[in-house]
Amino acid sequence: MQAHDRSAGICIMDKTPVTCPFCNPAADEMVAKNVFCYARWDRYPVSKGHLLVIPFRHVADYFSRTIDEKHAVLAPVDECKEVIEENCRQPVTTSGSMSERLPGRL
Repeated sequence: MQAHDRSAGICIMDKTPVTCPFCNPAADEMVAKNVFCYARWDRYPVSKGHLLVIPFRHVADYFSRTIDEKHAVLAPVDECKEVIEENCRQPVTTSGSMSERLPGRL
């Protein structure tokens, strides 16, 4: 199952119209992907090598996610760490979520 249908403009996960700038990623933007989320380079990074892991379903915060979504959001982190280290030649030392409100995190 795909999380969204670009041609229909509808998010399959929650049946809402796709108006969010993160809900309609181009295939070449995605560094990693699974059924619940994808990762891409931040267009406006706070630091070199900043990647975003973006869930497809809209909820208030991380704690409102299902257990499957929580696991899926963490799944690409190791892969993203390798991508950052390969592309930016620097170690990855931190990660965070929007609910933490801390800048400069994976």
